Amino acid sequence: LRQYSFRAGFGDRFGKVDIPTLDEVYELLGPRGLYVNVEIKDSGTDFVKQVRDCAEKHRMTDKVIYSSFNHWNLTDMLSLDRNAFVAPLYGGEIVMPADYARLFGARAIHPHYGQILTHPEIVSRAHEIGIRVHPWTVDDPAAIKALRDLDIDGYRCDVAGVTGEAYTESHFGNSGSTKTYYFTGIAAAGAAVKVVVGVKADSVTQEISFTAPALLGPTVYIKVGGTWKQATSVYIRVSGAWKDALVKIKVGGSWK
Repeated sequence: LRQYSFRAGFGDRFGKVDIPTLDEVYELLGPRGLYVNVEIKDSGTDFVKQVRDCAEKHRMTDKVIYSSFNHWNLTDMLSLDRNAFVAPLYGGEIVMPADYARLFGARAIHPHYGQILTHPEIVSRAHEIGIRVHPWTVDDPAAIKALRDLDIDGYRCDVAGVTGEAYTESHFGNSGSTKTYYFTGIAAAGAAVKVVVGVKADSVTQEISFTAPALLGPTVYIKVGGTWKQATSVYIRVSGAWKDALVKIKVGGSWK
């Protein structure tokens, strides 16, 4: 595979693009504290063990989500590490998929996003029994918004740049009107975003560029010595080891 270039239709813009090994992916992302979704394509206990050993070598075992269309791969992974984060990947219809996932120890489901849009009750049932929902592969901005409105926990997208659209809002004051342009959508942190905006009436358009900020999310505070401090990460201690924690608060009777 090293002899080929994986430019994905970008021509010579990036030169020769090598496909990375899993070792190289972990070396790049490990220091950044990011989670990695590893889809196990092959099968067999020996192969699954190689995948597991690679994560252990890079101290990434608590930062990897293992998914596979072959769900036996996931049970093999759990036999090697009962604390592994595994999620069954599937494209067809499964009745009560969250219950199925919990049955063999999975912590999330990875359905095709169309199933969630057709059966939104899957999300509420999954959350009720502590299962996360990560649909795939969602490149359509309208579908992304619909899924986020259903309170999914994450999604996989093949668009590394932007999925969204620009819109405008007018404000009127004593000196006349002003027009403010907004961009709403999803962009990878650090991605260069270009939005063309304009007024149709006079055909005047303008290209606006900006850099997507780091992911913004809820801020958690803890009280230390009588002073409230902002927490960058939240951990809980399980059997003597510190684990990343998912924090939820109750707002208006609903957990957020």
